[in-house]
Amino acid sequence: MKKTIIKNHWKNVVIIVGVLQCGCTNPKLLYMDMAKIANAELAINKAQDSNAEELAPRELHDAIRKLRQAKKAISEKYYDEAVHLAEKALMDAMLAEAKAELEMAQQIAKDWREKMKKK
Repeated sequence: MKKTIIKNHWKNVVIIVGVLQCGCTNPKLLYMDMAKIANAELAINKAQDSNAEELAPRELHDAIRKLRQAKKAISEKYYDEAVHLAEKALMDAMLAEAKAELEMAQQIAKDWREKMKKK
């Protein structure tokens, strides 16, 4: 998990440096765009830590796909599209995490009810 975050962090740094070297007209806006992509990446990592791969795979897959599309859009200088996709990826990742946590909570409640019935 820690290696994944560090690896993803360096990917973001490389993307930011690369885009800045391309001569972006407004670095402040680019920084904000990259922050949205980084936030989406962090949300995906958090969802994965919540076992979303097993409990909310569709939502997690959607988030990962949209994040890849956002990174591609940044590299092709489609900044508005990149921001839109990063925001969607963030929402999908948050949904995946919430669904995974709900599923775990429901399982705990079910186990607890069964345990209480046995007493």
